[in-house]
Amino acid sequence: MTEKPEEHAVLHALRLKGVAALESLLIFDAPEEEIQDLLAALTRQGLVIFRESSRIAGWTLTEAGRQRHKEELTRSRSQELVVALSHPYEEFLTLNPTFKDLCAHWQALHAEDLQARRAAIDALGLLHQDVENTLDRAGMIVGRFIRYREDLRNALERLHSGDHRFFTSINVQSYHNVWFECHEDFLLTLGRDRSEE
Repeated sequence: MTEKPEEHAVLHALRLKGVAALESLLIFDAPEEEIQDLLAALTRQGLVIFRESSRIAGWTLTEAGRQRHKEELTRSRSQELVVALSHPYEEFLTLNPTFKDLCAHWQALHAEDLQARRAAIDALGLLHQDVENTLDRAGMIVGRFIRYREDLRNALERLHSGDHRFFTSINVQSYHNVWFECHEDFLLTLGRDRSEE
């Protein structure tokens, strides 16, 4: 039996994030209680498990969950979808080296060098205009890609407001974290392997 679309959306989010606290799963048009109920149902099916360690606590897919997610994604991957989504993905790939260079440059900057940091944020803003257009096109094909555009915009706004964690920090929904997750979503949706690129 095929799970409800809401369940697949949660499985997909967990596949992308690896381990996710409840707060980072509140990205769907559903109240917190409904997400909790979905996680409980998926736990009973043996598809997800709550994992807690000194480093991180959150929900993650079991092996059965990864297999279920893979089967669902494969069933939804029509040739028409692959052809259509490949175009914005190729655009995304042309932007990826510039973004990686910006991240490397940012991490090499001293925290006290505010002028250089502002210049890096401005450069990211220019790149952002292009990636927003790309994700607009991707979102017309697969709706969830619109969320990445919104999350990237939010990260850029937080950078402009002075919270510099939102460039590359792994502890917040930084521009880098959202970009990486978006890239992974493209790969999974298209059935491609990152190592082959």
